[in-house]
Amino acid sequence: MHAEFLPYHGPRHIPGYGVPGLQKRPFIPFVERLEIVRQCRYVDRVIRVDFHNTSKVEAWKALRYGCLFSGSDHEGEGYWMWLQRQLRTLGSDLEFFPYTQSTSSSMLQAVIRDAR
Repeated sequence: MHAEFLPYHGPRHIPGYGVPGLQKRPFIPFVERLEIVRQCRYVDRVIRVDFHNTSKVEAWKALRYGCLFSGSDHEGEGYWMWLQRQLRTLGSDLEFFPYTQSTSSSMLQAVIRDAR
């Protein structure tokens, strides 16, 4: 199976990041998250998204990636469903990773904090 994991946002590109009450800072540092994704068997490349390459369709035109991945919290939302249809017309796809209720960053933080 050929797949590329695209895109991967840095913390400064998360909506509401740094705005009190809207978004908390990611617990796992960006470079470590990049490496986690890079180690997935079916991932060919991890591409950091910045304000110059946020259009997933334009990115597909440049990179011809096989699949874009997003969290299932976006599944069913208008933009993401439109994007999935667009990518499928181009021969690509958009897959949604299921939200893992049994493991959350809040739970990981608590375990690490308690171990200290």
